Amino acid sequence: MFDTLARYILWQCATRFLLLFAIFLSVLVGGQLGIFISQGVPPEACLPIVQQLLEISLPIALPLALATAILVIIGTMNQEGELRALASSGVSHLTVAVRVLPLVAVAMVACLFLTHIIMPSAVAGIRASKGRLAQTLIAQKVAIDEPVMEKSGISVWVGSADGDKLKDVRALVTRPDTFIAVFAPQAHWTLSSKGINLEFEDVQLMQHRSDGHLTTVDAPTWEYLWEGDQGTPGQSEPDGMPTGKVIELVKHPPGANDDPSNYNNARLTLHFRFFLPVSLLAFSLFAIGLGLTYGTSQNLPGVVIVVVVVAMAIYPAFGYVKTNVSHPQINPGWLLWPPAALIGGIGLWLMWRPDRSREIIALPVSLLTHWWQNRA
Repeated sequence: MFDTLARYILWQCATRFLLLFAIFLSVLVGGQLGIFISQGVPPEACLPIVQQLLEISLPIALPLALATAILVIIGTMNQEGELRALASSGVSHLTVAVRVLPLVAVAMVACLFLTHIIMPSAVAGIRASKGRLAQTLIAQKVAIDEPVMEKSGISVWVGSADGDKLKDVRALVTRPDTFIAVFAPQAHWTLSSKGINLEFEDVQLMQHRSDGHLTTVDAPTWEYLWEGDQGTPGQSEPDGMPTGKVIELVKHPPGANDDPSNYNNARLTLHFRFFLPVSLLAFSLFAIGLGLTYGTSQNLPGVVIVVVVVAMAIYPAFGYVKTNVSHPQINPGWLLWPPAALIGGIGLWLMWRPDRSREIIALPVSLLTHWWQNRA
């Protein structure tokens, strides 16, 4: 089924891919764990969610590792003269490129499975664990006698914590013209459509303004939306749903007076789940073309190039949706698919005639250098 050249190329790409895949997974999982730990969650409390973090990282690490492996292997063959030796034997560079495509096809199928089956369940699992992590964070802060929250002029202390029960909760809110003190003898965790809440009981509040006005308030209960899930209702829900349910959400656009957050995130989620496997082909074509045209035999330059290209293709859509999630938006697919098509097209152009492509790319640099020398 595979000739000697195909077995050689696939073996080289597969071995380099496995190494890079492990590296990317370690970086992605470690980075996400670092976010939780930096917020005060003890490292041992994060262990139960390592599996979910790993599952979420799999479809992200796959295209990064494969494109980098292809770029490095093709680049090595280019720099070491193997492509020229094959060409002298009648084997064109396009023949070499085609031999990589079976590995790309297998990776696309695997990525499709990961994005539609594994990733949603992993996201849902992490979301279900957030309440426990928040409770662990509170307990850790209480044990070392530190505020459980301190930001933007708000400081919160807890006397003791036992699971989802908190006692002697005190808060101070400082503003330029207002000072607010809050006390609740008891509080507990609750879940709502907005996320994880702290519900305080028998709340006593005192507000003192700079003009001397003093206000006191007693309330039987009061809810606070915890920062980890703060945002518009449903903002992070569609990415944890099965694809079928996400499609149903997309079929029903919000009305003029409805919150579009769920709809915006559902569209982004749906596009991304189909985009990631297809974009793997675009990134791989770009890596093949770049390897044939210039080539790099080192992992680090390959990683930098691929990460930059992938970020440029994916970030605009996520940045656009997540920063304006509560407002009407254009379809995020317009920010995902055209860049991937452009990247794949550039890769095909580089693959078709790498020598000519290299000359065309170098022409502006030569003209600029010539102009500068004449000017000097």
